Amino acid sequence: MGRVRWSDVLCESCAHQIVSGGWRPRFFGLLKNDLAEVRCGGCREVIKRLLNQHHDGLVVSPYTWLDQASKQELASWHEAAHAVLGEHVGLRVDQAVVGKSAAAVAGSETELGGRVVWDLTDDPSVSVADYAAVCTAGAVVEARWLRERGWNTPENLLDVAFGSTYDMEMIANCADAVTDDTFAQGRADAANLIADQWHEIEDVSEELRRRGRLDRDAVKCAIRDGRRRRRAALAPPSIGGTTSPRAGSGLAGAPEPLTTTVSGRSTSMGIEEIKNTLAAASSEMNELRGMTAEVEQRSDAVRGQLAGVFSGADATEASEALNAVGRLLDQLAEATGLIGIAQQAIESYGARL
Repeated sequence: MGRVRWSDVLCESCAHQIVSGGWRPRFFGLLKNDLAEVRCGGCREVIKRLLNQHHDGLVVSPYTWLDQASKQELASWHEAAHAVLGEHVGLRVDQAVVGKSAAAVAGSETELGGRVVWDLTDDPSVSVADYAAVCTAGAVVEARWLRERGWNTPENLLDVAFGSTYDMEMIANCADAVTDDTFAQGRADAANLIADQWHEIEDVSEELRRRGRLDRDAVKCAIRDGRRRRRAALAPPSIGGTTSPRAGSGLAGAPEPLTTTVSGRSTSMGIEEIKNTLAAASSEMNELRGMTAEVEQRSDAVRGQLAGVFSGADATEASEALNAVGRLLDQLAEATGLIGIAQQAIESYGARL
């Protein structure tokens, strides 16, 4: 049988729509082993051409470009994002698991790399918008994971979208009035929440990768321990009472202010003042990272919309617009990376005080 990727099966327009907006229900027909279920005529023609080349059939194989360790890491980030954002909006984790399991999507069996099971005993009241953010969080965090490694090609992002079809069906089934706007807003909200809680997701991901299965207490413990470690890293060193009195201080063991040089001049700042300044700067960097993540998400959606409109167009304006948005996305990704580097450096400096 012919082994292909989703990028080989989809027409250009559907591929762009899925990358920018997720694998929404109108694309579920592609998951069925029946050409008649495929809504898009362009995709049907692509599949027919492939079947003419591979008479014994096709097998779509996603994530073949990742080794097993990377697949495990990516799955742990995916499930950790669900778990952390779920707890944030009021859901209760029963367990988060990394490991292969079977599930049905649109009536067709698919393989999951992990899952989060929710404890619905107390019937938590969660809005459709919040639930959509939780469900799309896995795909959003995977896309960011790929982007940070320079692996966020359209072909790879299609695999990511396919890996979240189960999550997309959960959104589609949660209410009667689910629209494309529901999915789009969910992705935007997820991007903002992930930017705010990146460290917590990372902490849960590491613990999930180590243990394979976490209950709610273990999830919350991973978050709590991670926060404690980061606070300890930023805390100033304790000052003992054995220091000799300093001339003019009037107090035995009192810390002298640190002297820093700014723009060629010296300024005296106490450790607490430096600590507060660094904390404020780190918080500002975190907010900027959330803003760039939202702009990147919205720009990516625009690129998908333009790709659908310009599909097959030969006009120079079409390629110019798509290329410009592509460059914008590259620069936004670079800006997000620089913000992260700055924030890490700020926190590292604070840890040495």
